[in-house]
Amino acid sequence: MLAVGVDGTRGGWLMVVVDDSGVVDAARVGTLAAAVGRVGGDVAIAVDIPIGLVDAPRRDADVAARTLLTGAASSVFPAPCRSVVDAYRARTVTDHASANALSRQVVGAGMSAQTWNILDKVAEADDLIAAGADLHEVHPELCFRLLAGRPLSHKRSWNGVMERLALLRTPGPAPPPPPPGGGGRRPGRGRGRRPLGPPPPRSPPPGRVARRPRPPVSAGQ
Repeated sequence: MLAVGVDGTRGGWLMVVVDDSGVVDAARVGTLAAAVGRVGGDVAIAVDIPIGLVDAPRRDADVAARTLLTGAASSVFPAPCRSVVDAYRARTVTDHASANALSRQVVGAGMSAQTWNILDKVAEADDLIAAGADLHEVHPELCFRLLAGRPLSHKRSWNGVMERLALLRTPGPAPPPPPPGGGGRRPGRGRGRRPLGPPPPRSPPPGRVARRPRPPVSAGQ
């Protein structure tokens, strides 16, 4: 049995394919259609992108997800309304300001910059669904919460990364190794961050001599 997960990234999409034996494919592709084509049309694909768009301030799915994610509800941001996505596709909405204005006009609530930044991928998924692709919306943090049965540490913290990796390894196949060229960097953005692993020993400042460790103190001393 194949399971396929896809998530948007800058300039494309990341996909991982697993079966009962483990990870069988992991790739970065330019379009969501390429991800669908890579696994064929008979496989359900879980995608972290809003689908099932409506002209309403909030979708029922978003409200339910925020309710379940106590303490981390902000990780579920509002999906764009149907009218804005249609206008984006028709190129009558071309920037955040015009999308925000149309959203306020249609549903009485504006659109965040975060939602605007993924609008192209929302429209891409919407087009594929209209063409018959078997896409299913998922929310990673909600999946992790349900697997753990409790709140987790922040996903960008060391503990948060370790907790999520442990959850991925527990119920099924291990996650794929990090890709070459920085996949093992410490959580967060930007360059120059320490790779995953224990911190290297610190050298004493110039002009100082490293102190010898003190012997352990036995009980009764």
